[in-house]
Amino acid sequence: MWPKKNNNYEIVTIGFSQEYLCLAWISRKNKIPTLTSYRKIHCTHLELHEGTLYNPTALGHYISQFLQKYTLHKAFVNMWLTGNYIHEQLIKTANAHPTTIELGTNMQKSIWDFQYVYPTDNGHFVFYVTGIPKEILFQYQLLAVTNHINLITITTYHHALLHLYHFIQGAAFRHSQLAHDIQQHGNRIEFLFTPETILRVIRIHPGLSIDITKEFSWLLGITGLYIMEAYT
Repeated sequence: MWPKKNNNYEIVTIGFSQEYLCLAWISRKNKIPTLTSYRKIHCTHLELHEGTLYNPTALGHYISQFLQKYTLHKAFVNMWLTGNYIHEQLIKTANAHPTTIELGTNMQKSIWDFQYVYPTDNGHFVFYVTGIPKEILFQYQLLAVTNHINLITITTYHHALLHLYHFIQGAAFRHSQLAHDIQQHGNRIEFLFTPETILRVIRIHPGLSIDITKEFSWLLGITGLYIMEAYT
């Protein structure tokens, strides 16, 4: 959602959930994407809740501290958001090129994006549709501007995962296969991946002590956003 292409070899991803902030640096030196630094912060003092930034000063400090520690002032920063405040839905239409009314994206209070996902057996088309309230989105944009963050993208967690699935399949990608896979898992895109998926895409620096199983959902979001920005 709202991406700009880049060729920078240093990519920082920032994930925001209901009460957590996740910072990650993926280095692209030697053309080997390597998760070089990873930090997850539990915002126990209501700095962040349900998408609203109640204490942007503290959040900005966490992010700036991370960037300064690793001299990443010029890195391209990409954010993914997840939470109940985001409108996310798979919508079936009879039109391969649906209107905003057909997709339900004509509500003015949100910024919308959509992506074609798969065809149905009866000739319909399924789209992933997502919307972020404008006032929420503005808070994250202001956070970036205030802290001189080189923000490239704000997207959703699941949108990043759709790009990851496409990348993993490579030349063998078929929308019909995605339809089969995702329907087998109750339309939950995150269930299509395993910890091995992450290791097929990025290398984890040996100096990092990360329990991939425990941190799986976070690492999946990081990997998906990296792919979305580096290869699309």
